[in-house]
Amino acid sequence: MASQRYLVCDHWSHIFVAGEQSTRWALDTRSGQLRAAQVQDGIRWVDITAAAALSDLLEWLQDNDVEANPNAFGATPTDALPDWANADDAERDRPRVG
Repeated sequence: MASQRYLVCDHWSHIFVAGEQSTRWALDTRSGQLRAAQVQDGIRWVDITAAAALSDLLEWLQDNDVEANPNAFGATPTDALPDWANADDAERDRPRVG
């Protein structure tokens, strides 16, 4: 497990049921929850709100053990959430897998 509170990735391609999309996400390493997750829609980023999509992304992160080798997945360990993962969004309940 990472020593910093979060793993943050500002750009990662993920294959959802509807196809491949660019994502960015912040994983809380203490709780195992996604604190924020967004997909790119044209030139803007929008929150991933579908529980199935959030669970799919989280399951992929855990199955691939992103916490053990964050750099290989474009993630950066940090103790602070990025600006795009504002506090209101970060406090929402996020699904957990496992």
